[in-house]
Amino acid sequence: MIDNVVSNNLLDLMKKKKVTISELSDATGIAEITINKLRNGHNVNPTLSTLMQLSNYFGITVNELLGNNSNTLAIISEDGTEISQNMQINELNCNADFAIKINHNNYSRFPKDTILFIRNQTKLRNGDYIVVKSNSNYIICRVIIEPDAILGESLSRKENIYKIELNNLSGVVIGALWLRN
Repeated sequence: MIDNVVSNNLLDLMKKKKVTISELSDATGIAEITINKLRNGHNVNPTLSTLMQLSNYFGITVNELLGNNSNTLAIISEDGTEISQNMQINELNCNADFAIKINHNNYSRFPKDTILFIRNQTKLRNGDYIVVKSNSNYIICRVIIEPDAILGESLSRKENIYKIELNNLSGVVIGALWLRN
């Protein structure tokens, strides 16, 4: 069960780093009550954002926090739901934290059934493809770095450009694999 694995891993990581719930909350911006629920195994469905913030703080991947074998990668859909399959990544030489499967043809750059490999990082370069959380969905866009802002150009057919808030950034696309049917 995810709650026991995350709970055990979080307890171990907090002990090793000698950090309290309050200190972890201050450092990550995660509410103390959320950390406490995770630590005690009462939060059975933590958000990807919470898992990513914890992983970043402890210097591990989301997969490691979830206790997944380092040779598999969790795949989620754009609406944030986990797809039941895990992908074997040992042959891909992939250093991703998670993957997103594109389920439609709305993106000009990535066709339907493309798996995007995402690395949880906030260091961005002009032209990077990134994943941004918007409400409960993930949006793929291309980074445009301006002197006073980081902008995202949506890859959907609408081609909207908007300011990127780093707290909504889920990660950078580090690779893609198109699954032909």
